[in-house]
Amino acid sequence: MANDRAAATCGVAAASFGLGARLAAARRLGLGWFRDTRGSDLLEYALLTAAIGLVGLAVLNGVTATIGRAYGATTTSVNGLWRSPAPSGP
Repeated sequence: MANDRAAATCGVAAASFGLGARLAAARRLGLGWFRDTRGSDLLEYALLTAAIGLVGLAVLNGVTATIGRAYGATTTSVNGLWRSPAPSGP
């Protein structure tokens, strides 16, 4: 019964559901999947989004390092500008 349903969905008669027929049905199913263009726009948008995300991560890592170096240099130079006054004692 299950073979009858599987054969009917693949377009193969139940009586000829041997190894050759199974391979032919698998080939038709595989070629149909590759020829089907439904959802290709979604896949293209997903790939584009992933590429933009990877480029964004690379840019963010570079910008973060540059900001860190600039902040460190500014902190070092600002700390050298001010000297604490000598404590006045009694």
